[in-house]
Amino acid sequence: MSGVKQFRHPEVGNFDLSFEVLHLPEANGQRIMTHMAEPGSPAEAALALLRATGTAVRDTPKQATGR
Repeated sequence: MSGVKQFRHPEVGNFDLSFEVLHLPEANGQRIMTHMAEPGSPAEAALALLRATGTAVRDTPKQATGR
């Protein structure tokens, strides 16, 4: 499974990350989920800023934020 997930952060706003779920063979249902920003995208810039400031990224559904 793969797709795009939107994240909202109070410091950098909204940004989209591509994701892919990798199913591990013979791992009793365990999976690895990866998130990626496109090179040169606003998402890449947002992650770089968060990395520089040490701010965590949390998945906040739009419905829960009231924005």
